[in-house]
Amino acid sequence: MTTTDQGAAALLPQTPSEQNVVYDQMAIEGFAEDLIKERFTETLSEAEHENIKKTLVSELHDHINKSLIDSISEQDQVELENILDMEAPDQVLDVFFEQKIPDMAAKVAAALLEYRAIYLYPVTGQIPENYVAPGQEAASSAPPQAA
Repeated sequence: MTTTDQGAAALLPQTPSEQNVVYDQMAIEGFAEDLIKERFTETLSEAEHENIKKTLVSELHDHINKSLIDSISEQDQVELENILDMEAPDQVLDVFFEQKIPDMAAKVAAALLEYRAIYLYPVTGQIPENYVAPGQEAASSAPPQAA
């Protein structure tokens, strides 16, 4: 398991008291740090590093949010819009998603791993043969189709 995979696994609740906190800023920042280490082999200046990290953290939050929103029904999305229009506190949003997505921790971890694949694999120019995207079944014996 890579450090990035461990970072995603760390987002899963470990104790009952942690079940209300699926992901937090420190875990996201740690995941972003791991991505930077994996992608950039050259030494970055402190300013470059912080700029990349800030961008990654923002993109990770956006990717997680999109994944969670995509996981709920259209009716629930309308309810979410109403909650957002009321400018409800984050705790209300946390409860909403916990009620609507029973496997939210797994969804968040899958979103992080999906982002990792998107972010890292274009650098290598290829996706490993045995890579299975989160939420997908293992590849059949059929050859991959050209994109």
